[in-house]
Amino acid sequence: MNTVAVITTRSKSTRFPNKFKADICGKPMLVRIVESARKSKIDRVVVATVLWDKPVIQLCQENDIDWFAGSEDDILGRIYWAAKASRATRVVRLWGDSPLIRAVDINFALDYFKRIKPTYLSVFTLGGAIAVMSFRELKRLENTVSNLQDREWLHKYQSTLGGAIRLDMGKPITIDTPEDLEGVRELVRQSSVSNR
Repeated sequence: MNTVAVITTRSKSTRFPNKFKADICGKPMLVRIVESARKSKIDRVVVATVLWDKPVIQLCQENDIDWFAGSEDDILGRIYWAAKASRATRVVRLWGDSPLIRAVDINFALDYFKRIKPTYLSVFTLGGAIAVMSFRELKRLENTVSNLQDREWLHKYQSTLGGAIRLDMGKPITIDTPEDLEGVRELVRQSSVSNR
């Protein structure tokens, strides 16, 4: 079993451009997410970004992070091709705006997926959202989902299909604005949140 985490991120954002490289207690946000995934049961971590996104690609290259660049308008396609290039048999999707994601939560999602065997698993924790599916299911979606909105909001689309399970264990703390970033920095400083 080759479990690959695909972290979706890009530098373009209307509310907070370049948030992927925002410093959180000495590390760029994207690096924190990658480090957490690497500490879990994941076999390989890949960042999926867009073709024109040189800042994300440069950060990945500088930090020895595998990356894949695809179409800006097709998140499903980016996830699929990044997973395919990595020879994934199981895919874990992580979001690039969730720097508090923890390895222990990723491992919980992987163990639950292995035990229950849903077609798609969404786990929402305070640290972030985690989605798990087989590569076979991802390939099926790549070949059958044509609506651009469904391809962009894959987790919402997939959760409406039979066999999908959603576990709500907390509302994820994400960074969407500079104010969110300050709140996360303060949380990390005060509570010594570690990437386990």
